[in-house]
Amino acid sequence: MPFDQLWRTRTEEIHQRSGQARISLHKRGKAHLQPQRHEILGQADIEKAFLQLGIRYVDRDACRFIWLNNPETAELNPIDHSELRIYRFCRVSFGLTVSPFLLNATLREHLALFDSDLARRIEENLYVDNIMFDAKPTEKLQDLVTQAKTIFEAAGMKLREFYGIYFQIFFNFLRVKNCN
Repeated sequence: MPFDQLWRTRTEEIHQRSGQARISLHKRGKAHLQPQRHEILGQADIEKAFLQLGIRYVDRDACRFIWLNNPETAELNPIDHSELRIYRFCRVSFGLTVSPFLLNATLREHLALFDSDLARRIEENLYVDNIMFDAKPTEKLQDLVTQAKTIFEAAGMKLREFYGIYFQIFFNFLRVKNCN
């Protein structure tokens, strides 16, 4: 169901009316900004990350929206209250100003449960629903991928679209390509 969270009045957004300040992400990942500093970089996407963030039952009353049963007739006639339905979200809605902050805080809380070097590296390089981690040449990227999957499976999350970049090979390719 599409949901337009940027409901507007004639002159201002609901976010401005409520005085809500824009919440920024903690920081961009080091690996995201400086990939050339790492010999090996792994990256993955958390599948349907926002939909996996549940809203506590007691907080769902604060997350209501109104659904109009017959929007076509509303343009012609005054809205009858029997045509309105009030629903509550049970998951975090994608696209809200606060959504990336909630996802980031949840992921950091989950990663703090693991006492591993990889969990710390992932936490340093989180960016919205993407994880990145650097690897040393002595580490097998496949082993790190397996560990990362295990960490996120513990939260019921699935990692997908894995990429691994070996920068030495990549830069050698660029050097050879630029010489031609």
